[in-house]
Amino acid sequence: MFCNFFSCLKEAKQTEQSSDESNVLPSDEPSVLPSVTVPNGISVHYLKTQFLREVKETEGLNETSKIYEIEDLRWAKHGVIRSKGATIVCPRDKRTVGAAYSDCLNGADNVGLATFMLSYTWNYRICDIIDTLVAYCESNKDMDQKRTYVWICCLCNNQHRVYEDKKNDGNVPFDKFHEIFRTKVVSIGHVVAMMFPWDDPKYLTRVWCVFEAYTATTEPGCKLTIAMPPKERQAMMSAVGGSINSLFKVLAATMIQEAEASMPEDREKILKLVKDTVGYTKLNHSVNELIRSWVMDTLVAEFEKMNGSKGMKNNHDGHSQDDWQDEKLSRLCYNVGSVMYKNGEYDKALVYFKNILKEELNPTVDQKLFSANVYNNIGSVYSAKGDYENALVEFRKTLEIELKVLGPDHPDTASSYNNIGSVYDAK
Repeated sequence: MFCNFFSCLKEAKQTEQSSDESNVLPSDEPSVLPSVTVPNGISVHYLKTQFLREVKETEGLNETSKIYEIEDLRWAKHGVIRSKGATIVCPRDKRTVGAAYSDCLNGADNVGLATFMLSYTWNYRICDIIDTLVAYCESNKDMDQKRTYVWICCLCNNQHRVYEDKKNDGNVPFDKFHEIFRTKVVSIGHVVAMMFPWDDPKYLTRVWCVFEAYTATTEPGCKLTIAMPPKERQAMMSAVGGSINSLFKVLAATMIQEAEASMPEDREKILKLVKDTVGYTKLNHSVNELIRSWVMDTLVAEFEKMNGSKGMKNNHDGHSQDDWQDEKLSRLCYNVGSVMYKNGEYDKALVYFKNILKEELNPTVDQKLFSANVYNNIGSVYSAKGDYENALVEFRKTLEIELKVLGPDHPDTASSYNNIGSVYDAK
């Protein structure tokens, strides 16, 4: 998100130098905010209507255009973003022509004090960004899209100054940069990290994004929320029918030292800061644990949504069928239980595992083996709790199914014998 933040420090410094001037402009112009206050953001409503309209009306662009295509800072020619404030004196320094996009907006429906900061990459499509923001507002019923203001760097940083600084090889001391960056995060107090796509999140490969996520979770009074486009969330939930380990492998494998940045000097400075302070290992662990917690919360929310919306349903032959017989729901329940178990929440794990239908109600071979896995997991939970008698009961149920379906020589059957032996050894 802050891929342009270094070059925006000049702008912040100018604001500080002019602090003795009146910080109130005529009512038809935006206010000049001191650097220590909450900065302005753009409403979700404006982004999905007017800004998207401006993009679609520009030759060669559409709703699938990426941010770096909407405003290409390699060239002097203005894109959609710089064009907005090309002839307007910047209200932040009150001296130079060329204002940030957000500084050109008026009216409470369009601009206001930032509700949260969006952490994203310029490689995201504008349609995916907007879909994510709209879905986030809709999932939080008290968030009015006309009163939810997003601080998003491409529109709220002055891209005229960014281009000029890039052209002039502008540079600033890193300690100055870090303090202004930290102050920006703290002043807003809430960062929404956009994870996209779910199975190969570019977010986790960008050094700025990982650093932002860590900063938001370690600064007092700040919080980090993870969001994604609705279609991506649906795709992730569909994939959950497989192994939960593969989901964690994709989403919780952060290594900031391998992340990239569009500006090499940004990467060098951030990595040096991390290495000299918290260290790579601790930062990576913190971010990965955060994502694991988000995955768990997402799975639980999806399960509760599915379970609460179905209840009883009828088969084609007219017989009643309990909703737990829905295979997708059962497998989602299995994965939620698995996450609880991995997190050491054994009692919660038992609740989810025990709510899954047992093999006698699922006559197919696959369902019998699925039930065997459930019994095995219940046994593992009891064993972890030190309840060895109940662990033996569940492991024996697993073994009984495997002997019937797989035979005595199958590796899974051997594993069940081993589990039973381990319990006797622990007693």
